[in-house]
Amino acid sequence: MPITGNGKMQFASEEELKTRLEAGDLIETPDQMSEAYIKGLKRILTVSADTELMSAPSYTRAAKHAPSINASLSAMAIVQDELGHANIAYRLLEDLGFEAVDNLPLKLLKKLVAGLDDSPEETKLAVGIDIRGRDFDPAYFFQKLNEVSEVTSLAITTLFVDCDDATLIGRYKETRRPHPLAPDRPIADGLKLERRLISDIRDRADVVIDSGPLQPWQFKDRMRDIFGTAGDGMSTTVMSFAFKKGLPREADLVFDVRFLANPHYDPDLRPLSGLDKEVGEVVSKDVDFASYVDSLKTMLALTVPRFEKEGKSHLTIAVGCTGGRHRSVFITETLASWLPQLQDHKVHRHHRDLVTKSG
Repeated sequence: MPITGNGKMQFASEEELKTRLEAGDLIETPDQMSEAYIKGLKRILTVSADTELMSAPSYTRAAKHAPSINASLSAMAIVQDELGHANIAYRLLEDLGFEAVDNLPLKLLKKLVAGLDDSPEETKLAVGIDIRGRDFDPAYFFQKLNEVSEVTSLAITTLFVDCDDATLIGRYKETRRPHPLAPDRPIADGLKLERRLISDIRDRADVVIDSGPLQPWQFKDRMRDIFGTAGDGMSTTVMSFAFKKGLPREADLVFDVRFLANPHYDPDLRPLSGLDKEVGEVVSKDVDFASYVDSLKTMLALTVPRFEKEGKSHLTIAVGCTGGRHRSVFITETLASWLPQLQDHKVHRHHRDLVTKSG
């Protein structure tokens, strides 16, 4: 690695790093990274390493992050069926200004937030609920959330971190740990029992994040998009994806754009993406493009306000094509640029499979 005359490592500038990323180059050595990039990378790797401690008792952590008495609280109940990513979620929420309390017994939830309406300052609180707790039961969980809502002005968001079974089994095997609900049986048996136990919570969660296809930095981006900016009302994420990689498990609405003209078959456009002007021009020239996008906007103009009126805190709109690189990316960008006109709240875009080289 390059070293300057004074013995210090030489970093790339932010502009040099940005140029490499926009060109699609791999960032592999320290001299290709900016100082801020390396600092962030170390943080992400540290968070990932901490997931190895996911079986350790967390009561010390809960004591360390005991909340202050503050009003205008935004409370979050985190229910995880994949403990490793839950630990990452706690760390990222701390970075976003939340006080984190992990493995809180449900019977203490109401006491935890009692009196928080009396302070003029705002505090954001993230509460992690472990299904291994002796008092855990889905009906009891919702009972306690309702009790908190009835006696305080809390804005409560339930986050469910999900993942497909195959990925979960791989993660358990990597850590060489049995499933906590089936320590003497195959991991798949434990997952089946776990999903049966918490399926109702997933169905009723305000926000669902599928951690399966996400690298730690991508998971961090999703958390920051959803919870990074305080504010009232519903936030929306528009995401592109590849059908051949599977449907996004967190999607509320899914649109299939595989019928549009496919730039993949043009050798000049194949290495580009829907973020490039040339690709957008080809897709938008499709005879049905304009009427299809107009129809999407008409439907979303009706449904998005209704979702918000029903109390939904986060809406995920997924747009898919074959490879998740050209058509779905362009339509996602089109909708994400238009939605702020309809919705005066946060609108984020996320291209789940754009990192792949498939067309």
